[in-house]
Amino acid sequence: MQEIFITAAPVGAVPRNIEPLGPKYLSAALSRHIAGLDAALEKGHGWEPVAEGGLLASESTRIPAGADFICSLAPTADVLDRWLRETGLHAQDGVFQYHQPDAPVARHLDAACFARIASRQTAAELVVHLTGQGWTGDGAGGLAWRHAGAVESYIPPELVERLHACGPGVVEGLAAAGWCRAGSGHALSGKGASCWLPIAPSAIVDECVAAVREGAAILHLHTRDHVGQAWRLPWLPMSLVTGPQPNRIVPDDYDAIVPRLRAEVPLAILNLSTSVRGGGDAEGAARREHLKPYAPDGTPPELSSLSPGEVLFQSGGGYHNTPAFLQQQLAHARRYGIRPEIEVFNRTILQEALGPFRPWLEEAGAPCLLMLVAGVDQHRRAGDALEDDSLIPAAQRQAIYASLQAGDAAGIDRALDMAVAALEPSVAAIRQQLPGSRISVLMPGPMQQLLPRLAVRLRLDGVRIGLEDGLTVPDRSVPGGMRKGRTAEQVRWLREELQALGCHVLSAEATRRLLQMPAAAHALFLAAMDATSHLATPQCPPSASPMAAVIGALSHLRPAFDRREQWLRGQLVRHSHSHGDSARAAAIARDLIRQAGLYVRCFIEERDRYPAQGASAFRPIHDIQPLNHAWELLLENGQDATFYQQALEGLASGAGVAPDGFLTRPSQRKGPDLRFLEYLASLSCRFSADRQHVENLDLRLQPGYAAFQATLFQAVEEAYRRMRAGSEAEPKHPGILAFDAGTGDTVDPADLRQAVRDSHWIMLPSTPTTHYAEGLQLSRGLSTTFLSHLRRMLPRQADGLRILGFVHAGLDGEGHPLIEASMLHNRFLLGTDREGSLVGHPSRLLYEALLLPRLVEHPARLLRNADGTVEREGGMPLYEDRSPARRIDFRSIEDIPPLRFLAHSSGIATMQQMDNAMRHDMERLGYSLLEQTELFNRNVVVSFASAADIASGTPGTPTVDVTAYNDIRSMAGTTTPDYAIPDAHRRRQALSARDANHRYEDTQWKLIRGASGKVVLRRIGVFLREDPARQHDSHSIRRYLEGAPEAVRHLLEQLHTMSGAPRFDFTLRRLASADAQPEPELQP
Repeated sequence: MQEIFITAAPVGAVPRNIEPLGPKYLSAALSRHIAGLDAALEKGHGWEPVAEGGLLASESTRIPAGADFICSLAPTADVLDRWLRETGLHAQDGVFQYHQPDAPVARHLDAACFARIASRQTAAELVVHLTGQGWTGDGAGGLAWRHAGAVESYIPPELVERLHACGPGVVEGLAAAGWCRAGSGHALSGKGASCWLPIAPSAIVDECVAAVREGAAILHLHTRDHVGQAWRLPWLPMSLVTGPQPNRIVPDDYDAIVPRLRAEVPLAILNLSTSVRGGGDAEGAARREHLKPYAPDGTPPELSSLSPGEVLFQSGGGYHNTPAFLQQQLAHARRYGIRPEIEVFNRTILQEALGPFRPWLEEAGAPCLLMLVAGVDQHRRAGDALEDDSLIPAAQRQAIYASLQAGDAAGIDRALDMAVAALEPSVAAIRQQLPGSRISVLMPGPMQQLLPRLAVRLRLDGVRIGLEDGLTVPDRSVPGGMRKGRTAEQVRWLREELQALGCHVLSAEATRRLLQMPAAAHALFLAAMDATSHLATPQCPPSASPMAAVIGALSHLRPAFDRREQWLRGQLVRHSHSHGDSARAAAIARDLIRQAGLYVRCFIEERDRYPAQGASAFRPIHDIQPLNHAWELLLENGQDATFYQQALEGLASGAGVAPDGFLTRPSQRKGPDLRFLEYLASLSCRFSADRQHVENLDLRLQPGYAAFQATLFQAVEEAYRRMRAGSEAEPKHPGILAFDAGTGDTVDPADLRQAVRDSHWIMLPSTPTTHYAEGLQLSRGLSTTFLSHLRRMLPRQADGLRILGFVHAGLDGEGHPLIEASMLHNRFLLGTDREGSLVGHPSRLLYEALLLPRLVEHPARLLRNADGTVEREGGMPLYEDRSPARRIDFRSIEDIPPLRFLAHSSGIATMQQMDNAMRHDMERLGYSLLEQTELFNRNVVVSFASAADIASGTPGTPTVDVTAYNDIRSMAGTTTPDYAIPDAHRRRQALSARDANHRYEDTQWKLIRGASGKVVLRRIGVFLREDPARQHDSHSIRRYLEGAPEAVRHLLEQLHTMSGAPRFDFTLRRLASADAQPEPELQP
């Protein structure tokens, strides 16, 4: 399958922006009364004189009859009457306006309006013209005005004449829709212009973000001088801006654009233009002034455009690129690690790139990138003469245009063949002389429709599209099949066309891998893994302070993080004069933290850092945590944090607690070391800004990923334990605790074995559900959620359905509090070479309460310590008389009843540690491998949102795994590629997930049979509907259960109703539906 990336070019040097809500026509009878306006319009800059006979739809023009402007130009009734006839204005309720009182401007021109136009070409021309002014397709053959403001549109006289020629009813239909006849004046030309072209920094950012979401990996950026001259006209509510909108390198605009793009689409590759087309010093340093490091972390753009030769347009204009300039430009770019993309405008530039310039290009970074600027007619100087130097000769380009204009399939095929034949020699020369380079192509205007097939025919690596190169986008729903639109729409069309041709369109993340351009955060993560790898080896002696060891190993990487925090502090101070309530302040803090690329931890045990009163009312966490992060950061640096403190006090007041309830005490503030480690740990999986894509997923697949995360959380554990020791948090208690999910009643340890027998399902605890008040409340809430949804999904079994819930021990074997970081450390260790041996204290307690009694005779006689663990000698469990426990008879295995476990999040890590403990004990007790398999298969676990890798290479409990791609917590805790979703499927699922009734139906089972015989049945392709309560990670058990498709419900029903002595491995194989794709048997 051909892999290809897309470059989006939304701005360019030439196209003009049209303000959709601004006037498209100015009557001469109005403009001549504004001093200097006609002279400004005569300069051009998009405005051109028009005769009478155009059609106008204008809702903005409103002039009070008594306005000074009217009184001065029409002092008498006769003069006013003549002026009104000349302008075409009408009086209504003391206001002069264009549309008739009984015929307001319609905001919709339906398909019938265009069906009356006999000429297909004229209808297509009208569509392109109107969509350039702000109209867009309605999806049903018509056009709609979707802007919130007034309709402002104009059709020039020559097009109106052609509409008249198309038969009766066409122009009359427009008149009925509120369009009126316009007199002479000036109108904005639609040629080379579009209302969808962004030139202001904020608009450029918005369009780039949209383009990346549609599939663009690289953003090619220009800036424009967009200030112009503002005219305040008495008949318009907004200023009219006139001016040339020239292509200019505007450093201040780049300072606004680049950091925002790094925040919104951090994986997109930025390619800054160095073009001076339209004016500017071709030799000046201004052409590299914007090639520099940018806030917040000092990362420069990855690419900049460069052409080793003169660019000379046959249409006029161009610029020199002298050898001296090229050397200076390359030296500057090399200083910052910016790689050039060679824009091959002509054959001379190609010869230079493959000849004298080649060593410089190869030194600038690999692979080399070249962009073929095809179909843009070029000259070269031959003495005093000019010769055609185009990549596609001008005559051939004209023939291509003629074939495309025919509009039929045969003509398009001829055009494609000509373009391929013209470009093949250039592509072949690059492949031969610059092997390993990456070649892209762009084409202007109507030639853009050839891009997908051209790229496939030439086996290119990339394709560029955008309003810089062409203003229209194919749209079969409009007459003529073409309209003006956004760059993002062009990218979507190109992506879908390439995918239909069998191409794999690379994401920004994949394109970075292809081009060997890791994102700054990606590179930092890998460097941190490398710097701490020695700490995860058995040869490394345990450190008295894991935090000190890790921070010491990472000290050389700290400046990148410090720069982000420094930028954030400055922004927090700058925004501290904003107005609004606490929620508004929290939104500001959240947005600035996101722009900085930093991280706010929203784990449950964060509440333990707050005063007891605040901890008891720790909602809303997504407001409290960002505000506290901002407050602590400023206080730490001695800066004014009053704005954020007042917001926290406001939240406390709203929650009914003391004003300082959400203000952490000095001993509970994190400090830069802990924030740095939490930031690193967060990098591996992050939501895109629209929360529909998970970024940096490939970091999970790096060798040593789990060991690195375990190392980080061991250090984090030290810091949190220290903070907890000085906090007001509730004490934690030793031992596990069981409860009935239906009643909430706790189960006496003496009655536990009977409670297990009486329950249909056992709910395993997750990371935060340890033995203290908050952990018990969380666990009861989780079990209640499971119970209510199981009753809904299993209506015939709802009556009497029982779930037995558990909380983890609150203290470890040495009496230290078990905190979330402790569990995370263990969870990640399961992804290392300890996956088959690790058994943490909390999991051992659960194993010895639930599974060990099934393996031994007289389980009631097991010798238990005060914390609930079973006393052992040489690893062998002991009876109360200190004799070794004895295994059950092999015939009794058949009588062991099934155990069904439910797990959410890290519950699967607990299950696997219980499996390890069970496997070790079965070996000690003398069970054969066959018997061990039989005993494991008496149990089954159904895991939702699995937050740890599920090992299939070691014997264990048959497992059902339902985990979503857009569950950040689970993605970060696992390394399997199974949860990733192909791009096209992800887009469909993300769209479907907007529905409040979304179910992840478009998924399938995958059956995995490990070398050990363990069976895992995994649901793949899952995408959840977002839960507002879990905005930070979408790790919501409610969404998993609410959205469960029929296949999952059926599986739960089958597991629930099985009785006797089932083999759950056989059951899962049988239940795997026809769409399951079994993995081949793994060899030991």
